Amino acid sequence: MRFARAEAQRYGGDPSNLSLFGHSAGANFASIVAFADPEISKGCLVPSGSILADNLVLFDGDWLIVGADWWDDLLREDPWVADAFTPWSYLEEADRIPVQILDSGDPELHRSAEGAGRWLALRDPTGNFYRELEELGAFDDGVVTELEAQRLLHGRLLSLRYQAAFHVLPDSSHTSLTEAGLQLLVAAILAPA
Repeated sequence: MRFARAEAQRYGGDPSNLSLFGHSAGANFASIVAFADPEISKGCLVPSGSILADNLVLFDGDWLIVGADWWDDLLREDPWVADAFTPWSYLEEADRIPVQILDSGDPELHRSAEGAGRWLALRDPTGNFYRELEELGAFDDGVVTELEAQRLLHGRLLSLRYQAAFHVLPDSSHTSLTEAGLQLLVAAILAPA
């Protein structure tokens, strides 16, 4: 972010209005930059203290329903990884920058609701996410979708007084966008601060 602010004008950008964008796993890393406690960088080579974006755009980023076995194996080895990889534990402390959440509505991005207590357990030790997903009706149709997980994040952000918007990109998937989906994506990235 420091580099982007310093170099934006050189590339025709506005250094006072920068969006941080992430797609899929990139949305998780964008969340870390936007929400993580700046104290984390103390003692690192980069100067401590965060330089925040003016707008955060998260597209199909999922920190709750990652279906890979390696994710649960990693969490078993070190439960702190969940905090490092997700924004949830930092939301109340973070500066409240505007957040645009984009979802492709891709039906392939889901986990079976069967056994959800088991596969959510490592990333949800308090059971809060399970209860909130249940309230959203996420388990009613037999699957928990990325759309439902992102709606959960959107609701959490709104409850914490973030300026958060939620958009479903029409007729798009996790790996391809229609013209209408692309227009929504670009509008979210270029949203004024």
